[in-house]
Amino acid sequence: MKYESGQILTYQVDAKRCGVCKVIKVTQKDEDEIISLIVYRFWSEQQPTEDDLKELSPFIIHVPVAKAGVDHSNCTLIKNDEVSEDELKGYNNWLKAWQEGKTSFFPLTISASVDYIFEDKSRDFCETPNGNSHQSNLLKQRLQREGMGVPF
Repeated sequence: MKYESGQILTYQVDAKRCGVCKVIKVTQKDEDEIISLIVYRFWSEQQPTEDDLKELSPFIIHVPVAKAGVDHSNCTLIKNDEVSEDELKGYNNWLKAWQEGKTSFFPLTISASVDYIFEDKSRDFCETPNGNSHQSNLLKQRLQREGMGVPF
């Protein structure tokens, strides 16, 4: 799929549920693309209705994901919408930090990226006896289950 600003997509959360996100920007990186997303508070076994789409509220205001990760997220285009200046604030902050070499993007599926962000923000890093963080172990397990390989 070709990703463009304003696309509202569903993505696979797990075997039964889908989530909703919006493409806010596509950034070129060498031969690849980084797809910047707003992830909404919507997880359901059914596709969103028009009423659901009207009631969406942001869960995470900016998630930068490699195109391959979005491709592996089983996305379906729901509709196209405008991207407001307000919606670009998270992207603009990330872009500045990325250009300064202070941040990166996720080489993961959308769902794994959201899980990683949520786990990182909701608990301190807990070192295991072998020196790996608890989050890293959980992320590696999820990537292996999704067949994405482990980038670290």
